[in-house]
Amino acid sequence: MDVTEPKEQSDKLFNLSEIVGSRVFLGPRKLGKLVDLVIKETDRVPQVTTILVHRPFGYPALLIPWDKVSDFNYGKITIQIEQIEDYEKEMGAGQILLKDHGLGQKSTGSG
Repeated sequence: MDVTEPKEQSDKLFNLSEIVGSRVFLGPRKLGKLVDLVIKETDRVPQVTTILVHRPFGYPALLIPWDKVSDFNYGKITIQIEQIEDYEKEMGAGQILLKDHGLGQKSTGSG
């Protein structure tokens, strides 16, 4: 799985089942947990475009563009956004969850 890197490093492989549930932070504040990766199909290899974040206490889920991810590691993902409310969205047409696509065995990330 080809993932456009939020940082310069691109040599780590992540198993999707091992990163689902990772905590997602905005600075020191925990926002929720990673539910899935949203992909876009291309001619070559599907690319991750967005992360889907589940939030507790009935708050709406977040769709965070991959370029807003500043650090991606097992157990902890850090994002950089201005207004949380701008990312409280429903999935749109053409967006595919990696788990549903059947490619969720390995995905590349940075760390």
